[in-house]
Amino acid sequence: MRTGLDTVKRFRKEQLDEKVQELHEASMQLDSEEKTLDDIKAARAACGESMRGGSKGTLDMDSIMMRYQYGQFLDGEAEEQVVKIDRARGFVDIKKAEVLEASIESKIMDKAVEKRLAKLSKEEARRERKFLDDISATQYRKRQRETA
Repeated sequence: MRTGLDTVKRFRKEQLDEKVQELHEASMQLDSEEKTLDDIKAARAACGESMRGGSKGTLDMDSIMMRYQYGQFLDGEAEEQVVKIDRARGFVDIKKAEVLEASIESKIMDKAVEKRLAKLSKEEARRERKFLDDISATQYRKRQRETA
């Protein structure tokens, strides 16, 4: 038996699935941003190591200056990446809240549909009892007329 509640329930389920997919995509983006930050940190560590001379020995002034500027560039990139990560975390938090809300709405609709079906079932049982009572009453009256 289809009811308007079934349609709403289906719609809420589709919304929940959509929100879960959006949360998954936001989480993947956050993971990507965090990996980028790890890569920047690794490059910065390698740059710092090369500034100390590493295994090559001494460095000339131009090389030191170029590595210093590259290190400064990487520091700036890392700061920007931290901001991107914070935004991505905020977006993931928003999507989590949306999934939770959609989940709650879906559960509410499930309960409403169950309640509606229980009401319909109870009404159907009442009609059946009335129908059977009418049959019994008719048979009783028929027997009364036959014996009279």
